[in-house]
Amino acid sequence: AMWRHTTEGKLLLEPIVSAMPNLVWIHSLSAGIEHMLYPDLINSSIILTNAKGVYNSTLAEYTMAAISYFAKDLPRLIRQKEGKLWEKFFVTEIRGKTMGIVGYGDIGLACAKLGKAYGMRVIGLRRRPELSANDEFIEKVYPTDKLNEVIAESDYLVIAAPLTSQTLHMIKADNLKFAKTGQVLINIGRGAVIDENALISALEDGILAGAALDVTTVEPLPIQSKLWSLPNVLLSPHNADMTFDFKHQSMKLFCSLCLKFINNEQLLYIVDKEGGY
Repeated sequence: AMWRHTTEGKLLLEPIVSAMPNLVWIHSLSAGIEHMLYPDLINSSIILTNAKGVYNSTLAEYTMAAISYFAKDLPRLIRQKEGKLWEKFFVTEIRGKTMGIVGYGDIGLACAKLGKAYGMRVIGLRRRPELSANDEFIEKVYPTDKLNEVIAESDYLVIAAPLTSQTLHMIKADNLKFAKTGQVLINIGRGAVIDENALISALEDGILAGAALDVTTVEPLPIQSKLWSLPNVLLSPHNADMTFDFKHQSMKLFCSLCLKFINNEQLLYIVDKEGGY
């Protein structure tokens, strides 16, 4: 069975799975799978795979675009052009700055590659740091109990963690108080990984210099949210991975897995259902 991302995924999927006693494999066309996990599926023998790797490069490109947006003050450039104002101002050099990646998996690795190409120092946070022991793109990988250290060192804090019971609101006000002066937060993971009220307060109080958010806790973002009106926030409607051919690429991956399934070969990109990613 193949499944695409919907906010009602669990409600729609559960009766379908229940009606298919011989089902052995479900594939998600998205990388995130929190929308489709429920207890009976988690505890079943059904294999779950996802579109791992399909969206890595475009999310990394968005990350670097967001960094440039703040470092080169693109809003000011746009305002000056609109006002026909020729006024020089200082900009920030990205080279030498630290990119801290919370959730250093495949997407984090793609961000690290581009960050290093820009001359950035890259650090990360992941549940199993040993998996990055030979990673040439990152200087240091911290375990998850060192979140505050990563926040304290980062000029640009990239959130690339999946949403699980362990990552829900993993970044709260108590964590953000460790933010390095001038820090910009970029969320390409899931909105609820961050306590959104704490994020808004940090942006209002100057604890964070800015935020680029491709994801929010509630999507679409409610019109009453303060995020719409904060001048130091770059918002995108969860479309950083929405390239013109993303559906084709996701289906191409699914077809390659189908061939393995038909030939009784080991499937790739199997999800840890209990872990949530």
